[in-house]
Amino acid sequence: MQLVMIFMLLVNAHHELSVQTDSLNMSMVATFHALGFVNDMQVVGDYAFLAEGSSFTILNIADPTRIYEVGRTSFDSEV
Repeated sequence: MQLVMIFMLLVNAHHELSVQTDSLNMSMVATFHALGFVNDMQVVGDYAFLAEGSSFTILNIADPTRIYEVGRTSFDSEV
């Protein structure tokens, strides 16, 4: 099992990106334990999509302190 850390950037109501300026003092607010090695990850809106070897996982990240899995599927070969 691997630990997946998702670093969050802040987006305001006008969809302008703002980055925490004190990046040396970030703190972990939540974790998710992946079943395998995460080959790739994309974040779209409130969801993170993880390609993990031969499975694909969708996480809800709307509340960064309560990340949870909303779906998972497995394939016969690696993603």
